[in-house]
Amino acid sequence: FLPAQDVVQSLTVARAPQEIVFASIPDKTFGDAAFNVSATGGITGNPVVFAVTSGPATIAGSTVTLNGAGMVTIEASQAGSANYLDAIVVEQTFSVAKAMQEITFNSIPDKTFGDAAFDVSVTGGASSNPVVFAVTLGQATIEGSTVTLTGPGPVTLSAFQPGNDNYIEAIAEQTFCVNPAKPVVTVTGSDSGTPV
Repeated sequence: FLPAQDVVQSLTVARAPQEIVFASIPDKTFGDAAFNVSATGGITGNPVVFAVTSGPATIAGSTVTLNGAGMVTIEASQAGSANYLDAIVVEQTFSVAKAMQEITFNSIPDKTFGDAAFDVSVTGGASSNPVVFAVTLGQATIEGSTVTLTGPGPVTLSAFQPGNDNYIEAIAEQTFCVNPAKPVVTVTGSDSGTPV
């Protein structure tokens, strides 16, 4: 028998898949400090690249900065190599809750019925919305921030500041007392008739 002729067979070795595991991200509140995200896996050793695909946040490297309240989605991707495919993109979505805002009602000293109208004010409030004042108890009226006394007794004022996309509403109260007006006594039978 003569030697058999060589037979050549060709085959293709496909690139293997690789997988990354993106760690879950807990929900946040607007105003929280910047934080880092992480992903593991990916046999190529290529760096995992993170990107914000939706929502009020930015990312530099793996550090996320929150820019507002809402839902945020971040994706993690990893490039392949000569032997491995690109990793399937993995996403994590988390919620950023609205932040609290606080207003402080500046103290109001006690008054006497008959005192002139006066203004009230508050400090704080991150939403920058105008504060709305109201009389919730007592004999007084308020227009804008100007209080007019209409009788004696305790008076409670409320201050309300609406929220916005990033902050919830804020409410504060202040109570003060309106003392009765001192009576003017005129001594009868006096030659001068001067009030006492």
